[in-house]
Amino acid sequence: MKNPKLYLFLMLFIATSPAKSENTNQGGYPIYNHKDGTLTIPRIDAPDQVGRYQDVVFQFDTQPDLWILKEHQFRDNNASDLRISVSPQVLSGYFSTPDQVRLQISGEFTCSRIGQINQRRTGNLFEIQITQDPLKPGEVCNQTTELFQRTIQLDVDRLKAGKYRYDINNGVSIGSFTLPVDTIVPDECGGSPENDDSNCDAIFSGEVIESRNDDRGGYPVYNAEDGILTLPRVDVPDQVGRYQNVVLRFEAQRNGWALDEVQLRDHITMNRPRLLNVFLEVTAIYAGGINPHVTVHVVGEYTCGRIGQINQRRTDNLFEIQITEDPLQSGEICDQITRPFKRVIQLDVFRLSAGEYQYLINGPFTTTSFEFSTGDRFILPIDTIPLQDCGGNPEVVVDCSAIIF
Repeated sequence: MKNPKLYLFLMLFIATSPAKSENTNQGGYPIYNHKDGTLTIPRIDAPDQVGRYQDVVFQFDTQPDLWILKEHQFRDNNASDLRISVSPQVLSGYFSTPDQVRLQISGEFTCSRIGQINQRRTGNLFEIQITQDPLKPGEVCNQTTELFQRTIQLDVDRLKAGKYRYDINNGVSIGSFTLPVDTIVPDECGGSPENDDSNCDAIFSGEVIESRNDDRGGYPVYNAEDGILTLPRVDVPDQVGRYQNVVLRFEAQRNGWALDEVQLRDHITMNRPRLLNVFLEVTAIYAGGINPHVTVHVVGEYTCGRIGQINQRRTDNLFEIQITEDPLQSGEICDQITRPFKRVIQLDVFRLSAGEYQYLINGPFTTTSFEFSTGDRFILPIDTIPLQDCGGNPEVVVDCSAIIF
């Protein structure tokens, strides 16, 4: 008998070509294209290395009821011949504006090109991988050592003040920096039965209620010991984060990957959270050295569930945001009480040109009622593209001679 979960996963994808939404040199999230039956994963982490596998493509085969691995690139930190120097920069804002932390990377490479630059954080450690991709077919190595420079913005949203470490390419460069203030959002509340004792009525008065951990969907992780590939979030062309907590298990005898678990989070359902008030803040403090900081503040209601992942992606000038309402867990009972919640969502506006952008929450608009989906526009006042970045690509001749290395 065919796997019913697998067919649910396949039949509910919408017919549209996928859109690439990640910023420059950063591995994106998985996306499924029903037209050709491919699941494309730009980046897969391993327990001991961020971004070890890249540009992974699975093809679904209905006959064996399996996902077949068609393409992948292996990127081993230990094989890197990069020479780099690192200058950490902590750009401080004022009052409620969080700090921004960037690593200014200067380095040398030979007979390759600089590819994906990925990061993840475990506790107080940021692990960073600067990928060296091989030359493309037809490109010839002239054995010349080239310079490059990259600016990496670390994700320090929702962290406490204190000392943090970074490790680039498994020990090529190790250092630390100090975050002077907390970047934890202070005025969020509600969203799960465990927090029902929170007085969410105070969200309108600005009273601090509680602090929460990040609830964004993470990047895929492959654990070779048990043959399990975990995809916290899978996008489809018409919806960010439609499928969550997907687990693929490798079956050696059949030489393919079986779908063990998947959760559907469809923004079309009428059980999604009701959005009662949404406003956006754009903060730009040039004197303090901080680039524009854009946050969307959402106040809403939910019943018989819990607020789960809150995911975003950007396609051109549109930010799509999905606020997930997860069902109650096993053993929990719905009391039919409608409860409020508040969330603050930071938009990823790094490496963007100044101009007008749109955001859409739990779209597309399938009802005229404001309570289910909403969107608006905002102006990014300045470019956030690092002017110092150069080199790393044989196709683009850039003068990196000003680099101090």
